Amino acid sequence: MMPDKYKEVFLLRDINQLSYEEISESLSIPLGTVKSRVNRARLMLRKKLKPKMEGVYELSKGSTIPVRLL
Repeated sequence: MMPDKYKEVFLLRDINQLSYEEISESLSIPLGTVKSRVNRARLMLRKKLKPKMEGVYELSKGSTIPVRLL
């Protein structure tokens, strides 16, 4: 599970599409902190999803079904 301080900025940036500046103002934290937390949250999510994505890739290698349909 992702710590709340990372989850919060990730959701505001990548789901709600707020600018870094808007997030900084709304949470009263420095702009650099927002950028750092968003980056770390993305890395955490990528690390968590990587094994699942590799599994999908392996299934699709010998398949005639396009990967996007799996």
